[in-house]
Amino acid sequence: MDNIKEYLDQYIHSIRPPAEIRPKLDIDYSIENNSVYINEVRPRDYENLADYRSYPNVKFTYVKSRNIWKIYWMRADLKWHPFTPTIEVNTIEDAIKVYDADEYGCFKG
Repeated sequence: MDNIKEYLDQYIHSIRPPAEIRPKLDIDYSIENNSVYINEVRPRDYENLADYRSYPNVKFTYVKSRNIWKIYWMRADLKWHPFTPTIEVNTIEDAIKVYDADEYGCFKG
């Protein structure tokens, strides 16, 4: 996971908004077990900019037994669903490429 963290650190650094915007909108990632989430970080309300919340855009889950990454998106029911056009890929880099392309507007709106 160390290589993945280094890759994600570099990737997130490359897509973060300018410093002056970050108090109102930022991007980060989190890792839980075998899943990586890319999140929007925003204040809960704009009157209290110190109270932040992370809103996940995408979920990548590593399946060790098959050595693949599965890609999920959150639908309106607030549940994770497989990203049907590209359900699985071989590397986290390929998963990020699918996320960046966002051909159907599922991840970034």
